Amino acid sequence: MMFDISFGEIGIILIVMLLVLGPQKATDTARNIGKWIAKIKRMANNITTEINAHTKPIKETYSQIQDIENQIHSSVMNLETNKEYLYKKTKKPLRFKKKKIIIKKTLRKNIRT
Repeated sequence: MMFDISFGEIGIILIVMLLVLGPQKATDTARNIGKWIAKIKRMANNITTEINAHTKPIKETYSQIQDIENQIHSSVMNLETNKEYLYKKTKKPLRFKKKKIIIKKTLRKNIRT
């Protein structure tokens, strides 16, 4: 898809080229044009291959970063869920334990003095 030219337009261009240049020069010119187009296609293919070779590690690293991001997001969501669950389940016992610990510390201080 180099140009947006139909087959009929190419035929008209070839006929005009044949009339202007003559049969010998027209075939040589067409051959040279074909060689240049092939060279350009090879160069474009080589550039594409080089770009893909250089960007492959970047794409792999980006994919790994996305995987890590998904794992972190999942872990954070699990922590949030567990935190809420544990808070609801242990809210009263934790308060009681805190008071109990404070009472024990106070008793120890009083015993020492």
